[in-house]
Amino acid sequence: MRRPAFALSVCLVSVFLLLAGGCEAPAPMMPSEPVDANAPDIPMCAFYCPASVSILPLTGFAPPETNQEPSTLHIYVSLLDAFTRQIKYPAEFRFELYKYVQFVSDNKGERLIGPTIWPDLKLNDPQANDYYWEDYLRAYHFEFKFDLGPVEPPYVLEVTCKCGYGKRLSATLELK
Repeated sequence: MRRPAFALSVCLVSVFLLLAGGCEAPAPMMPSEPVDANAPDIPMCAFYCPASVSILPLTGFAPPETNQEPSTLHIYVSLLDAFTRQIKYPAEFRFELYKYVQFVSDNKGERLIGPTIWPDLKLNDPQANDYYWEDYLRAYHFEFKFDLGPVEPPYVLEVTCKCGYGKRLSATLELK
């Protein structure tokens, strides 16, 4: 005898919920902040442009093969998009080497090598870009030969990347 009463109560509750709630779709939620009508729309492809530059830890000096040759500095640079993925992108790279200074907030001392000795590398055309790109690392590899003479390490390497859309990104690394 209890079963029909239970079934009847379930039916009555269901009918009540259907009548009280209705069959209408819920109203869309309004944003908590008003949307600026004059704000520019950011295209989705903007998220795939470089957002930062990173000097990989593989960067370092290779000793000369003979005493007559200068040292070689191998620089590995990675461009990262807004999702922190390594990307290949047309850009212009500038490399500068500074003497390391301790106990200061900006540890770059005297500039040892700059754009006058190492010219800016423009990787805007596909052939130049492919030449420096190491696909297995998803990074660019640059080699510079130089002789610093009596200046002893540590050094500070600064890499500046000028992207085609006007953004300038930079990174520094202490070389020992």
